[in-house]
Amino acid sequence: MNFNAIFKNSLPYGLILGGILVVLSLLMYITDVNMFSLWFSILNFLVLLIGLPVTMVIIGTNNLRVKLMPDRKINYLQALLSCFIILFIGFFISVLYSYIFNNWIDPEYMKNNIEKFKEMMEGYNVPPEKIEEQAARIEGNTGIARQIFTSAGICVVISLILALIVRKKDKEADNIY
Repeated sequence: MNFNAIFKNSLPYGLILGGILVVLSLLMYITDVNMFSLWFSILNFLVLLIGLPVTMVIIGTNNLRVKLMPDRKINYLQALLSCFIILFIGFFISVLYSYIFNNWIDPEYMKNNIEKFKEMMEGYNVPPEKIEEQAARIEGNTGIARQIFTSAGICVVISLILALIVRKKDKEADNIY
């Protein structure tokens, strides 16, 4: 199987993942969610970074195996490419949307959320210098290049793990010691 077939199969799943992430971001904006609260952070991690991407990767890679592989087997490299493409496209769309949103649609949104973060941390009696240090770190992570680099790293790690799960090996090869 060549790269083009893997890419053509993975592209729609990456686009769907990206679209869902954008819609969820819009819903968070509309409902004015405090993105720095503990419960939101946990939910955000479980749903947006784990649950949704893993689901799209499993569906997309399973589709690759079922529709494009004659013997319904997929090796680790094919699974890895499929996983990475789906995740990277989805996260890239989300990062691009976030950049456009924070720079042109509502430039004050992130600043307001950082202020909410500072107020929340003051409520926990965190020293002001620590609060400013964390706020500066958050602001430093909002650049598009930094977000793309971070997303690519996350995609690699998740893809390496998921490719082990979604691949299908030949049963005879499993019996070889």
